[in-house]
Amino acid sequence: MLRHLKKQFNQSIGTPYQGTKHSAPDVSKLIRKVHDKAKELATHLVIPGRKVAFKAQDILQDGAALLRSSGLKRFEKRYKKWVQESTMYSYQSADLDVPDGLDMNVNE
Repeated sequence: MLRHLKKQFNQSIGTPYQGTKHSAPDVSKLIRKVHDKAKELATHLVIPGRKVAFKAQDILQDGAALLRSSGLKRFEKRYKKWVQESTMYSYQSADLDVPDGLDMNVNE
């Protein structure tokens, strides 16, 4: 799947596909071409009126909104449940067949 995506990406920007040889391919020309194209199009700048195919999702803003709407109480409830479930299956030394003199207390 990744090979197909790499080939498709290379075709879309007009660079040759470098295949799957045993040695690492020299991608410096590809990187230079992508760099030059990004610089030409000024993709790193906000330009008023520029049309874009999609807008990147602001996951920090979305996370903050989620915390404000459902609050930290929901997070705390789920976290406590996770901790309880993850420690529910912990083993106690009394449950194991431990030879005399072997300390199984890993909490210290």
